[in-house]
Amino acid sequence: AGFKDPKRIIEMQPLLSKVNIVSELRGIERSIGSLDLFYDDLTDRDNSYKKNIYEVKNNEAIEQTCETAYIYGPYNRLEGIQELSTSMFGADFYNLDATAYGDNMEFAMCEIIASGSIALFDYHWAENCKHRNGTKFLDIKDFAIYSDKNNFEATIDEMFELAHNHELRQKRRTSQFEIALAHCDNNIVYKEMHEKASNCKKTQKVQSTLF
Repeated sequence: AGFKDPKRIIEMQPLLSKVNIVSELRGIERSIGSLDLFYDDLTDRDNSYKKNIYEVKNNEAIEQTCETAYIYGPYNRLEGIQELSTSMFGADFYNLDATAYGDNMEFAMCEIIASGSIALFDYHWAENCKHRNGTKFLDIKDFAIYSDKNNFEATIDEMFELAHNHELRQKRRTSQFEIALAHCDNNIVYKEMHEKASNCKKTQKVQSTLF
């Protein structure tokens, strides 16, 4: 989905390669809405295919390097979660207008954390969404890496630090899981939904008379 900004991974790839991090995009379909992932100029596709991507087709066996971003097509969800669990980092750059979030985390964001990957989320989301405890996600320590699309270097620096510090990485995995659980655990969310539904007042029908 475009609002998750998968193109950012391709844009970050040259910087990621410098710190020996392999870039992957999974679940990408070659639909009209995703063509800008493949071409620099949509009006001249014959001559503008991106040079730092590789489309992995039919689950072909490849030896990955850091020199390109690997693009995979649709996948079975459980297999996708399994693949995610083997990755050190997982990214979902979900971003909308500031008033459209509603303090929500996407299921995909939760899956990244639940799989044990270190989460990369969008800075704008973190700046405009609050945890259930009332604190902006941006102000919560040891949760996700918040990626500012205007400052990739800061994102890469934090990834590099975590990639080379096992103890710090394990601490981050634990803390991000606990923070996410406190925000959107089933027991919390469904209890709140039930209470709100139970306390919802029926709308009275109003009969109007036309003169």
